[in-house]
Amino acid sequence: MQILLVTADLRYADEVVSTAAGFDVRIVRLEPADDLDAAVRRYTPNAIVIDAQDTVTRAARLANVVAALHPRITVVLVSARARERVAGNLRVIDKWRSADRLIGELRSEHLGYSAPAQPGMSSGE
Repeated sequence: MQILLVTADLRYADEVVSTAAGFDVRIVRLEPADDLDAAVRRYTPNAIVIDAQDTVTRAARLANVVAALHPRITVVLVSARARERVAGNLRVIDKWRSADRLIGELRSEHLGYSAPAQPGMSSGE
């Protein structure tokens, strides 16, 4: 599984990358100014996580456009103290909730599981 992580927050990126390694998930980090559409074509991700940071409105617009253009890709908008909700393939979640939970849920969805997987666990355990 591959996830594009759009963030300028290196602390958050490090947390997500280190967590993803335990799930055997590849993370490609992009800066907010990078060409996301080109990255989607290049990396063909299963999910895109967009960090709203201080630009929630702009990030929300970007997340909605990406979700509409790429309906098979799960798009997650993370924002500090966000009220969690889901609309189609777009999710809004609190940025500082567990990275294990974020990666686990995305991985489980990708594998077709209904319950989040835990690092190091197989579906038969």
